[in-house]
Amino acid sequence: MEELQQATDYRPWLDAALKDIRRRHPSRTKKALAQVLEIDPAHLSHILAGQKHLALRHLPQVAKFLELSPPQARYFNTLVRLNSAQDSPTSHQAFLELRQMRGDLQRNLSDDTHEYFTSWLHPAMRTLLSLVEFRGLGWTRLAGLFRKGVTPDQARLSVELLLRLGLLERDPRGILRPTGGTVSSGEKWLGQAVMEFQRQTIALSGELLEATPKSERDVSTLTLPASRERMDELKDKIRQFRQEVISWARDLPEEDIVVQLNIQLFPVADARRTERSTTEKSP
Repeated sequence: MEELQQATDYRPWLDAALKDIRRRHPSRTKKALAQVLEIDPAHLSHILAGQKHLALRHLPQVAKFLELSPPQARYFNTLVRLNSAQDSPTSHQAFLELRQMRGDLQRNLSDDTHEYFTSWLHPAMRTLLSLVEFRGLGWTRLAGLFRKGVTPDQARLSVELLLRLGLLERDPRGILRPTGGTVSSGEKWLGQAVMEFQRQTIALSGELLEATPKSERDVSTLTLPASRERMDELKDKIRQFRQEVISWARDLPEEDIVVQLNIQLFPVADARRTERSTTEKSP
């Protein structure tokens, strides 16, 4: 069975833990746990399949059923909160608590991947180091290259994170260069971290709007009618544009600046919803 402190989703771990406890105590079945929690066995099956989440009020009973030690119970509780978080601050706080409980010696790639997606600085740093020669000295100079205030310590920690993730390496001259590695956001538990990253990049655009000369920026917005049934076509156009921009950047003969391009599409009003609301309010 996977160690609890290596799990990134409590539900597969819980499924394995229930099989393990049943080998030692045959009466402690999944059905027995459902009875203890006073939930339908089918609901517990949906939880173990990753389709639903445990209620936080059930966690002490689960810990007792599995004979978890107090440190294990605290870790399990925090992992459930991380996986079931509905907003970025809650997710990030739970992540920080998990990392503290693991300790520096037990820090793993999942921690670093989560941290990568919680700040706009890390991908920007990686891109910047493809443009400048930096050997890991002069953190003040490196931090000063960013338009938004970055401290020397933040610059150093970002570079250390990129090195741990294998996204930076030293060339034969000792200069830090980006590798061809990638960081996947595929794991479900990283969803809130990615949302936090997107929130930061959107906020960053607003902060730099007035500070950036008009000749160096292009900010435009469109408010237009659309069709709910044909939204996928519009999303395809955006995807095609992103690929065109990536190809354009790849073929540049020389680069000397790092840019952040945010393409934002979201509904701001729903005519059908308005019609329903009007009907509901009519006498």
